[in-house]
Amino acid sequence: MGILNATKTSDDGEAVDTAPLHQKGVPIMKNLIKDNESNDYYFQFHHTAGDSMTVMNADDLDSNVVGIAALFYILADLDQTIPRTPNDANIVIN
Repeated sequence: MGILNATKTSDDGEAVDTAPLHQKGVPIMKNLIKDNESNDYYFQFHHTAGDSMTVMNADDLDSNVVGIAALFYILADLDQTIPRTPNDANIVIN
């Protein structure tokens, strides 16, 4: 995952769209994007009529697809069950 710069993990679950699921113990994933410090580019389009694939960088989109597919492949191949609550998150993916 390092080749895609997808090496950060967290168990905080603090995202508007996913926090309710996280609070119920559902494993979640947060896709972080490169932007400026105030996320101006992202929020210029987020939930507007311009929120479409055409504003995305095609290479970034390709990297996201590869990263998410690789992550789900790794998770599906684990011998352990994915932790269901933030308190039992003990699986480390290298």
